[in-house]
Amino acid sequence: LEGGMSPMQLLLAGIGGCSAIDVISILEKQKQKLSGLTVEVNAEKVKMKEGYSEFKEIHLHFKLSGKLDTKKVE
Repeated sequence: LEGGMSPMQLLLAGIGGCSAIDVISILEKQKQKLSGLTVEVNAEKVKMKEGYSEFKEIHLHFKLSGKLDTKKVE
């Protein structure tokens, strides 16, 4: 990215990173053996008539790997 990330991109990166830390912490407390975690963040942005943009929807998809109890990760 030439010039760095936009403020909206930084917000999405922060949401993904903070959510990943929360998931890791919860699974550690449940004694789960997490070996990998990927977070995909997708968002729909809407241009408002006032001239600014805002997110209409933000979706996070977590991909977990390791020796995990399915009931504890759902």
